[in-house]
Amino acid sequence: MQREIEIDMYAGGLVFWKATMTAEADLSKACEELGLRVNWMAIDERKGLELALRDQYIRQGKLIRAAKPVEVARPDGTVQLCPSMVVVDESLQDKANAYECSRCYWLDPLTWLVYYSEQGGSAEDAGHIDAARYRGQVQGSHVGIGLEKIVEQVGGYKLRDNARIYYLPQTRMDRWNEVAARFESLGMTFFRANCPADSETAAAVADNAAAELRDRYRQILDLIAAQESKLSSSMTSETVKATAQRKRADLLTELELVKAEAASIDQSFRGLIDLAGEIGGEIDSAMALAILTTAS
Repeated sequence: MQREIEIDMYAGGLVFWKATMTAEADLSKACEELGLRVNWMAIDERKGLELALRDQYIRQGKLIRAAKPVEVARPDGTVQLCPSMVVVDESLQDKANAYECSRCYWLDPLTWLVYYSEQGGSAEDAGHIDAARYRGQVQGSHVGIGLEKIVEQVGGYKLRDNARIYYLPQTRMDRWNEVAARFESLGMTFFRANCPADSETAAAVADNAAAELRDRYRQILDLIAAQESKLSSSMTSETVKATAQRKRADLLTELELVKAEAASIDQSFRGLIDLAGEIGGEIDSAMALAILTTAS
């Protein structure tokens, strides 16, 4: 009688996530702890005012439109330009839509308090508009963009151009699990599906990974060419040449890392693809050509 044995035949994981609005300070702290670098795009004053007005009026069928900044005099004699928005009443006519502006709102960049005026009247407190809740926050869509940068730093490759689904080799999964756990503590939700080690999946991963690796090594080659130009120029000082030599050595190391990355993906798929041979051959050919060009 044959015995059935279950074997996990997968080459890594397909990961994706659901991001929510999060404080920029919390995101930056998480990155610092994980040794990652991301430039989080916090909500600015204009966007904060727009979002707060939408919270109040969008369900009423009213439109929010940007207006000219409002000048507000400060006690020290300076004038502060405050972002402003108008709330527009929309009424459907037979042939066109008619619009009537009822209120103009503006936000004080120092306090994030909101004020309004009725058709050019005196300023009134708009306590019902809570823009301060958005201060120092990053919108969920921008958190998602930042997570894309993070998964790329961890060693992931986008599986599809128009979808935030990334492939991570099995050797990177422990690091990704550490990252995901930290951001889950901030309210994110992460998903992972095992990536089967079959030829069709391997081909899809290889195509996308090859494109990204090619972009990476071509950028490195351009930087190497710039250093080669400095080294071969008779007008370059010895100090500049020494710096160029160090940068060139660092860039050559980066090229070797690109080769190693391709080899890591190959290893995950157990011989189904030869990305290392393909990318490595391209890099070696490009380097040989660069050396010949420099020598001539």
